[in-house]
Amino acid sequence: MNRQKRLVAWVGAIAGLGGICSSAAADTEATILEVLDAQTYRTDAGLVRLAEVDTPDPVDPKCESELRLGHEAKGFVVGVLASAEEVAMTLTGEVDKNDRAFAKLMIDDSSIIDLMTAARLGYYAGNDPVDWCVLEKDWVR
Repeated sequence: MNRQKRLVAWVGAIAGLGGICSSAAADTEATILEVLDAQTYRTDAGLVRLAEVDTPDPVDPKCESELRLGHEAKGFVVGVLASAEEVAMTLTGEVDKNDRAFAKLMIDDSSIIDLMTAARLGYYAGNDPVDWCVLEKDWVR
């Protein structure tokens, strides 16, 4: 799989998500270099974190379920990006405590959050974390 993804729309004044992305507003381009986890992306312009979603963390999991789901969620995002015809990101203008730009991501006219939520690999949570160890017990996977 080509790890870089071209972004067709990039709206905001600071960089984020990989692939190549351009913005008339900021005249900025970025290339997605790596999906670090399902909600964090390394680009040639900096780190971006998805806004308003929480996904399981494969890097610092609190239980085995979160570790497994975190790897599954990351693989899901990599697959969706690889098969996407169009990828667009909009920066919210905010950054998190780790100085990552918050952004919303659209894949072929669908929100990545909607896609992850449907797959039970993401959860609309504002920017508050979800306890994946408890949540998964309620889900039949």
